[in-house]
Amino acid sequence: MKLGTTAWLIPDAPAGVDTYTWQIDYCVKNGLTVMSAGFRDGDKTDPDLLMRVADYAAKNGIELRLGGGGSFGSANPAERVAAVERMTSSLLHINKYTGIKFSSVANTPMSHNRWAPDPPMDERIDIIGENLAKLADNVRSAGITLGLENHCDYRGYEIAAMLAKANRPNMMAQIDTGNAFTVFEEPVDCAKAMAKYVVSAHLKDIKVTPLLGDPWFGSKAENAPCGQGMVDNYKICQILQAEAPDPKNLTLLLEPLTGPKNKE
Repeated sequence: MKLGTTAWLIPDAPAGVDTYTWQIDYCVKNGLTVMSAGFRDGDKTDPDLLMRVADYAAKNGIELRLGGGGSFGSANPAERVAAVERMTSSLLHINKYTGIKFSSVANTPMSHNRWAPDPPMDERIDIIGENLAKLADNVRSAGITLGLENHCDYRGYEIAAMLAKANRPNMMAQIDTGNAFTVFEEPVDCAKAMAKYVVSAHLKDIKVTPLLGDPWFGSKAENAPCGQGMVDNYKICQILQAEAPDPKNLTLLLEPLTGPKNKE
């Protein structure tokens, strides 16, 4: 397995220091080999910047990865078509200038989750799977592999069903170990459901309070340092080591649930 981080977990660059150079240097300093690059919107379309960042990362032994998403399960067919076209265009453009070969994929918006009434869940799983297949086909010639994430929206077995419907060799999964709690799922159960598709992982630890008292009644999930929450990441990694398609090259990326006050 390879160890890396999401860019937004890295402390902000000092004034006057290039953000991307700083992030790559931080990964090198901390013994990480992979970074999920958080390219700003304007930077995604700048060929010179993309090539510069990719070159600096390669020289320092850092593998860059992408993330994106779209309304692949929208009740509006036109929105689904637009989502596939938009993500295809973005991935191929960035790949052209960076050579990045992996991107996570999320269903958006997050408010359109497993409890949304339309389309009905059985239909939606098929719809999402069909659109993921189109996206995977569109980027396959560029050598891009995609990883559908349980993005605080669906449970592991639902993600697995979408991938089974897509049935594409470059449409795999990126498990997020902590997000399972946000849809009231045991993270280990999520891992068992998704494992055979997983090529990448976001490692989170979450502290869960099942029921809060006054002044607000409800459940609460919050960040915790790895090993101090309620996600059994050790057990999950054992499952992935045993059942993931390529555990040797599986990437573990550290990521918080929300932006931490003290990133260090």
